[in-house]
Amino acid sequence: MTPEQFDKTLSSGRYVYYPIPTPAGIVPSEFAVSTVNAVDARALIADIHAHSLDYRKQAMGEFQEVLKSDPENADASRGVGYLYLEQRDFEHAGEYFKKAAQKNSKDPRVHLYYAILLSREGMVDKEKSAEIKKELEAALALDPKLADAYSLLGYTQAMSDEPEKGMASLKKAVELAPRNDSYQFNLANVCLMNHKVDEAIVIYRSLAASGPA
Repeated sequence: MTPEQFDKTLSSGRYVYYPIPTPAGIVPSEFAVSTVNAVDARALIADIHAHSLDYRKQAMGEFQEVLKSDPENADASRGVGYLYLEQRDFEHAGEYFKKAAQKNSKDPRVHLYYAILLSREGMVDKEKSAEIKKELEAALALDPKLADAYSLLGYTQAMSDEPEKGMASLKKAVELAPRNDSYQFNLANVCLMNHKVDEAIVIYRSLAASGPA
């Protein structure tokens, strides 16, 4: 169905819909439209389910079905790895992230998820900290708007004797996702580490004011 056919169907009188204007800051020329095959479309739907708590079990089955049809599908391998990561099954998560990276090393989320895995699977020593930062920097080189990567990078930098760098990275995360309270909370904590008490208090008070009544 073309966009024109879709619009015609919506306006046929059989459906009630409300057009929403394009949000400010969205530049159509920055987006590309491309066709996807049926297997990739199924992997995309599974990925949406994987990030919805009520559909994660369903997502695992959907990803596995994709991999039966296309064992080389990088998106499905990444998706299975993510679900194992959320289950704290780090061994299997790592296996699938490595498969995904072998098939598509230019996927920023593979680097991000592997960094998250490293940060969760035990004590973070100097060597592991360096590996986490390397993965996050690779993710950001591929997608400079990946707020989660900036957040974890900032926290990792702050915990590895780079508090000023950590504060800068966390400020970038907050800039990209200003409604994410955890980013702001981590930034406030790192401000304290940097002896920026006044900045930290402003953030804490803002978070307290925006909390539930």
